[in-house]
Amino acid sequence: MDKLRSKKEKGIRFIKKKITLLDGSSQEYFIDLNPKAHIAQVRQKRKIYVNKNFEDLSREEKLATIYHERGHSRFILFEGLSKVIAPLFAIFSLLNIVLLSLMLAGQSYLLIPTIIINSFLLFLGYILIFWLVEIVADSNAIKMMGKKIVIKNIGKVYENKKFNLENDWIMHPPWRIRKKIMENLD
Repeated sequence: MDKLRSKKEKGIRFIKKKITLLDGSSQEYFIDLNPKAHIAQVRQKRKIYVNKNFEDLSREEKLATIYHERGHSRFILFEGLSKVIAPLFAIFSLLNIVLLSLMLAGQSYLLIPTIIINSFLLFLGYILIFWLVEIVADSNAIKMMGKKIVIKNIGKVYENKKFNLENDWIMHPPWRIRKKIMENLD
């Protein structure tokens, strides 16, 4: 901990470390000294960033976390989907703006259900993509470390956590659903 504190005082925000994986190769990760940093996430250029609490985990828990994050960075389909989804998101958003403008101009109040349905489908698609990304990352960690350790490790973060709409229902599947999915993965 003193080493982390001294680095922060010198203006260094990230500490670069490596962990040896099960196959003998190593994975580089960066400790984010920001106290509000998420437990672990993939950021720019597919690099894995963890918060300082990561260092307190057992080796098995660290590996489960790293394999989960590697599952995110290796999800190449998401990169392809994001190239398709971003324009669709923009098109549906523009369509909603046009429909809303027509409605406000007095053209037709029959457009209200269309706007509501478009908005709902757009939002639902957005959520489901994030859930899919998390499930793929979970399955990668389970493949490498086994269900028990992954469920325990992710459960530590989400099981008794104070509810946060964005992180607990939008960016990640709700814990109970996520746990059921992981229990059924083989």
